[in-house]
Amino acid sequence: MKAVKRVFHFFAMLLLLGIIVFLSYAYVSQINTLVTEQTKSHILEVAEQNADAVTQSVQADLRRVGSLASSILGAADLQSPNEELTGFLRKQAASDGYSRITITDTAGRGYTSDGQTVDLSQSRNYLKALQGTPNMSKPQVEDTAGNAAVTYSVPMKEGGAIKGVLMCTQDISVVSTRYSGSFLNGMGSYYVVSQNGEIIFHSDPQMVSKNILQLIDESASPEQVRRFSIDILNGKSSIAAFRLNGEDVYLGYVPIKDVNGWYIISAVSREAVASQATDIITISFYACLFILVACLLLVISVVAQKSRTRKLMLKAALEDPVTKCPNSNKFIMDAEPLLERRGKRHYALIYFDINKFRLINDSFGHQIGDRMLCEIAGILREILRPDQPFGHISGDHFVILTSYSNLQADIVGLVERLFSHVRRISINNFSAFNLTLAVGIYCVQENETDINNMINRASMARTNAKGSHESRFAFFSDQARSTLLEEASLESEMEAALRTGQFVPFYQPLIDFHTGQIVGAEALIRWSHPIKGLIPPGKFIPLFERNGFINKVDRFMLQQICRQIREHLDRGLTVPRISLNLSRVLLGQKDLVPFIQTTVLRHGLSPSMIEFELTESAFYDNLDYLIEIMNKLRTLGFTVAMDDFGVGYSSLHMLKKMPVDVLKLDREALSGIETDERSRSIVRMMVALGHELQFTVVSEGVESFEQANFLRGIGSDLAQGYVFARPMPAEEFYHLLLSRDVRTGAAYTESSRKWIAQLGAPAQPEAPAAPAGAPRQ
Repeated sequence: MKAVKRVFHFFAMLLLLGIIVFLSYAYVSQINTLVTEQTKSHILEVAEQNADAVTQSVQADLRRVGSLASSILGAADLQSPNEELTGFLRKQAASDGYSRITITDTAGRGYTSDGQTVDLSQSRNYLKALQGTPNMSKPQVEDTAGNAAVTYSVPMKEGGAIKGVLMCTQDISVVSTRYSGSFLNGMGSYYVVSQNGEIIFHSDPQMVSKNILQLIDESASPEQVRRFSIDILNGKSSIAAFRLNGEDVYLGYVPIKDVNGWYIISAVSREAVASQATDIITISFYACLFILVACLLLVISVVAQKSRTRKLMLKAALEDPVTKCPNSNKFIMDAEPLLERRGKRHYALIYFDINKFRLINDSFGHQIGDRMLCEIAGILREILRPDQPFGHISGDHFVILTSYSNLQADIVGLVERLFSHVRRISINNFSAFNLTLAVGIYCVQENETDINNMINRASMARTNAKGSHESRFAFFSDQARSTLLEEASLESEMEAALRTGQFVPFYQPLIDFHTGQIVGAEALIRWSHPIKGLIPPGKFIPLFERNGFINKVDRFMLQQICRQIREHLDRGLTVPRISLNLSRVLLGQKDLVPFIQTTVLRHGLSPSMIEFELTESAFYDNLDYLIEIMNKLRTLGFTVAMDDFGVGYSSLHMLKKMPVDVLKLDREALSGIETDERSRSIVRMMVALGHELQFTVVSEGVESFEQANFLRGIGSDLAQGYVFARPMPAEEFYHLLLSRDVRTGAAYTESSRKWIAQLGAPAQPEAPAAPAGAPRQ
């Protein structure tokens, strides 16, 4: 096997080497091609720039000669020269670098600055200037020494009429400095050539008057030479590669505008271009080599670091950072092998958490909470065997997998030992708390391997053990299984139910304690199932809150409520303020306030007609965020109420900060007020506190006239409960509002009429009571 691996590694290295060689060759070729193309493009660009420069230079030279012509026209006799004028021309020629200045009349007769008389009537440049076109001649031999020169010819005009021609001759050595030169740090040079290829200017005087076509090596393709010569004749621009004068070059050729059909040709040695590419490739090679070495060093460093930290990374992935005990990943890794090879052995999964742990965290700080978790982890290490894996799943949740032969002795015995140790640390280390656990136990079925499913079932059993002041445990039962199946059925139908409008609002009236009048109503959701009938919210709301579907349902309910209010208003009915609950899921949506505002306004409703209730427990999720939401809603004109007050984890500090208008006392807070004086005192205190904070106080869940009489007596503003009216469908609520008292115009339920009657009070207000949401004065 090792030999095969070595062969594999050998061929892999060969393949890698081959790839590197291929990529290197491709890279070098690409660099060479790119540099060559860029250089060729640069050659042509330089040729275009120099063609423009030559044009501008020639035009400047001609303008200078034209200015001279204008200055001497009035003083010159074109037919009979005099010594004064000849001296002036000689001085001007020396000053401007001309070897000769010639003045001619319209017949071609003239005289020069060096005292000669000439006849230029047959000169092409003279004739062209005589026709009104300034021009520059190509280089011509001017003396017996073979020195070449160019002549600038311009018409001499007076009053628009041509009186003669001024011709200034300049030595080619002077002109060449303006019309030729080098570029690319001396690696390239310019030619100025005529359309037939004759070299007019070049930095090397020996090249002047030669034909560039004759300098092209015979090895060049005749077709390529022909195309080059045709391009020059036709005034085209391009670039070509030739062997010129014994050297391989690139020629970029561009016509010079308005100058005798001349061309600028930029020539660069191909060897120089290749040398430039080689320099770039060499630099790139060393750069790549440096990068490769740096990468190798980095890889070596990373491998070394990885080797040193592998254990730490594995530990971090499998260990809870707070308790230093196995996390959920490690627990599953440890539990799966035990279940796979269980044989006839029975296993149970124990899942537990600390009762009211969030309250402990919020009240005493996370340091105390973390210390508790570490103590629990220490207990598990102490009481469990190596073959009993455990883990800290999240928050205050722990899980244990253990085998058993006797359910009572093994499982219950283990749980009781856990309770005993927790009581001990509660007394010794956390005497300020009543530290208790809620434990769920699931007996693993034969051949069952889905650990997450086991955890879910044990967690469901755990919920049945909560709500006690002592540590308790509960087994996953058939009833719990039935609940799971029922929830699965509801979950499979919820989307269709939403689409077909099976979720409907029921309305429970709010009664003014002093008048018995209906002053508002709370909208409560019901599921009107086509087969199962009305499904109470307790069956599906907790499920929807867990799976997030409550967000869609809450939005749908707000739309339905607004639509029904609109329908009642369109019937001419006065509709009291309607309140509805905002779930914690919906409160977490960033678009909540815009959605509410848009929905209410789209139905043409005033925000003052809607009241939003937030359960007291919702304030513990993110108090600052919820305060921001409530302030936005109140700014828009909505009323905000705190629901279920008196059964959560309220603190006076939190109550002081919350911007609410209404305080709703929960039905559990009212429990026992008929007979228990302490309960009465607590409720009396809560009502007084609500009024002191300028809240409207609503007593929710009033179920007897005895409760109603007490609450009315201590000043509770509004009542809601079965004693006055049960939740009812929208149409029934509409008819209830419609049956108004003919004397007062107010609406009553039958029960509220009876209650007012048994009090002996008139069923009409003596003084207006504070409506829901209005501050108590």
